[in-house]
Amino acid sequence: MQRHADAWLPWVFLLAALPITYLIWQNEKHNAYVEQEIRFEYHAKEATGLIKRQLLEFEHTLIGIQSFFRASNFVSETEFNDYVSVLLQPNHLPGLRSIAFARYVDSTRPETYETLSTEWQSLAERMQPKEVRTFYAPIVYAAPNSSLLIASRQTKTLLDALGEMPIREVFQKSADLNTVIVSPVMQSIQGTQVNDCFLMQLPIYQNNTTNNNVTLRREHIYGWVLATINSELFFTEAIAPAENGLLGYAVLDGAENKQHGAIYKTHESQFQNKSVSAMFSKQYTIKAMGYEWELQAKSLPKFEQNLDYKRANQIGLLGIFISFSLTGILFLLAARIRAAEAMNKVNNQLNASEQRWQFALEGAGDGVWDWDIKSNQVVFSKRWKAMLGFEESEIKDDIEEWKKRVHPEDYVSVMQALDATLTGANDVYSNEHREQCKDGSWKWILDRGMVVSRDANGFPERMVGTHADISSLKKSEEAIWQHANFDSLTGLPNRRMFYAHLDQEIQKAKRSGLKVALIFLDLDGFKEVNDTLGHDQGDVLLKLTADRLVECMRGSDAVARLGGDEFVLIIEDIGHEDLNHVEIVAQKVLQTLSQPFQLSFETAYISASIGIAIFPDDALLIDDLMKSVDQAMYASKQKGGRCFSYFTARMQQVAQHRMQLSNDLRQAILHDQLYLEYQPIIDLHTGRVHKAEALCRWRHPTRGDISPAEFIPIAEDTRLIYEIGDWVFREALKQAVHWREHLSPNFQVTVNKSPIQFNSEDDKAHGWIDIAKAEHSPGKAIVVEITERLLLDPSSEVKQRLKAFQEIGMQVALDDFGTGYSSLSYLKKYKIDYLKIDKSFVANLSEGSDDLILCEAIIMMAHRLGMKVIAEGIETPQQRALLIRAGCDYAQGFLFAKSLSAKDLEAYTLQQNQAALVQ
Repeated sequence: MQRHADAWLPWVFLLAALPITYLIWQNEKHNAYVEQEIRFEYHAKEATGLIKRQLLEFEHTLIGIQSFFRASNFVSETEFNDYVSVLLQPNHLPGLRSIAFARYVDSTRPETYETLSTEWQSLAERMQPKEVRTFYAPIVYAAPNSSLLIASRQTKTLLDALGEMPIREVFQKSADLNTVIVSPVMQSIQGTQVNDCFLMQLPIYQNNTTNNNVTLRREHIYGWVLATINSELFFTEAIAPAENGLLGYAVLDGAENKQHGAIYKTHESQFQNKSVSAMFSKQYTIKAMGYEWELQAKSLPKFEQNLDYKRANQIGLLGIFISFSLTGILFLLAARIRAAEAMNKVNNQLNASEQRWQFALEGAGDGVWDWDIKSNQVVFSKRWKAMLGFEESEIKDDIEEWKKRVHPEDYVSVMQALDATLTGANDVYSNEHREQCKDGSWKWILDRGMVVSRDANGFPERMVGTHADISSLKKSEEAIWQHANFDSLTGLPNRRMFYAHLDQEIQKAKRSGLKVALIFLDLDGFKEVNDTLGHDQGDVLLKLTADRLVECMRGSDAVARLGGDEFVLIIEDIGHEDLNHVEIVAQKVLQTLSQPFQLSFETAYISASIGIAIFPDDALLIDDLMKSVDQAMYASKQKGGRCFSYFTARMQQVAQHRMQLSNDLRQAILHDQLYLEYQPIIDLHTGRVHKAEALCRWRHPTRGDISPAEFIPIAEDTRLIYEIGDWVFREALKQAVHWREHLSPNFQVTVNKSPIQFNSEDDKAHGWIDIAKAEHSPGKAIVVEITERLLLDPSSEVKQRLKAFQEIGMQVALDDFGTGYSSLSYLKKYKIDYLKIDKSFVANLSEGSDDLILCEAIIMMAHRLGMKVIAEGIETPQQRALLIRAGCDYAQGFLFAKSLSAKDLEAYTLQQNQAALVQ
């Protein structure tokens, strides 16, 4: 009987071992397939994420246009086209066909259609398509001009954006929710091509209205801004980063996928071939902005080739080898039971070694650990120990050796993840945490593992895993986050982090009923430090300023740098009785910043203009609160700086007045409301008129004459000074040429050139030169007036531009000398033809006065340097006599004449020069 058992026992073992080997082989193949399926899922979801991200780009664009409308009482078609022209540049927003603005009109609200038609019936007849309703949304602006969204201008028709019921419902839903909504797919025709497009629209509400519920939104709706997007181009660009030849994609419209083909499809021949079935395929629904698309993903041969069964085959071959080897051993030692038991033990050890070797292959390059759970003993690989800086003999084979090195802040999450795997709640253990190295430092570890055996009751017996060092990855993630949220120069939160923090504080204030204060400050005198000492020292000054501002705040408050020399402070949790704390902080900031700053080799002095706004007293929305605090800061700046101002309703009125004046100034240029007057400049030695200063004037159609002191700063802020300055130069040049023919061949007209225009990258100081050459006019007819501030620019371009003027014969006059920095170094550095003494020195000119001494010194210095001197603001004969005695060359002022029209100046010059000849 024993010999019979010895004969069939090896065969029984072989018959059992081979199926087990087969099952293990199949299991490994299945695991490889599952891993590849996870990779497929990752790539497919990456494509859906890219589509959503592209949709957000278009949403942010519409929100930007909405903010553009909100920032102005009225947006003209020209302003609309100028704004959206950048967005319509090729490759800026791929797929974007056009952008339009549809104005909401309602028969019950005449003010909504008065600018389009005086009568509702007349307006309704112009609508296309024609449909009798009490409300329409005609498209009044559209770009580009070739856009199919705008109706024919010749027929004076208006395209109604609400003409189709599905589109109308989407528009109304967008207005009710105050959000971007996507319309159903439509077809557009461009040339001979028919393209699928979809619309994205966002409502525009009337300015200065509250729209926090559906009723108010419907009452205050002003119109919609809408974008037409080519579906194929949109999805082609969105999915392009995911097109790596591994997966093929097709996008179908969620509402129309049964009637139409795919909007987008991967251009892979294998993907286009429907007869070839993919190993992996899945459909995903993308829901965004009230619409749905379906993304179909299929694996391509390149991806399927990465499915590796090599490891499974190796394990299968090893299993077959072991099975036959053990069978042979059983044949040899079948008669000896003890030998059979020993062989079983060897078999178990070989199986354990096989599993350990298998998992080590999966984590190649990482540390490996093998945990016998019942004995609580763990085997750490040499690489595992070396990763933490230990020699192989320095760590015991005990699980506590690992646990005690886990960071205390990570310990709980690590144990929870480990318990979830041991209990069977998770199949795989994976956790990122910090572990302490031998030198005491901490290293980020990706710890992964799985239970490889359980007993008959399901309790875990053995677990195997790997350690991977991800410290470099964590540092990169931290650096990216730091760069995205903090200012690289000062280390303070940047604009992005500031807005996020302010939103959190406002939401908290809404719940608690407390207030939030914003202190917005702009540094006074920073530009001068930056220009004179250089940008490096300017950066040092900004860092020191940031440090001082942090010291002024409580630990719970926040300081941020918005850019340039602008900083903002958030003071949170302010009670109704604690508003004086805001003033204390503002005073502390002013006092702190007024102290001298020690730079590398210089001491700098600055101050700050501060604006204060309170939530919810001054505004309920973040954008409105920022406008309020900016206006308050501007009020402080107008007072001369080094003070703080609370936001008031009057500031809002001033800002609106300034904006209205800016809009009117644009119209003034178009409708020839600007004109020139000329103030004569007298030769003090002969009494003759040799020159005249051109002065720009504005006669408003309703407000009358507006002072240059009021509109010139606005022109500089809005950059309208470019167009105005060129116009003044053309008119002055024509007049100078005329007077050189009729009054004197050497007659000159001085023209002021704004520093804003002078420093323009587009101008390069050649614009006026080109005008003079085009008119074939002599350059000697013009004297260009500049200010001292311009000469503080350390760049060589200023000198080159002045030289370019002088090369064609133009002369250069330095205006308002003595009121600025009066640095003698730039008088030597730059070739200046005339110094103009500011009228503030002339006003109090008397015998023996300090002003007379200063004027005499300026005149003597200028003559020594080869310059002529012009005195401004002469009003009395005594002033003229003192200046003649001091040797001044020229003078202008009310004593001689106020500014005159060109015709009057010509008559005055003839009369004055004739009188000078008689004398």
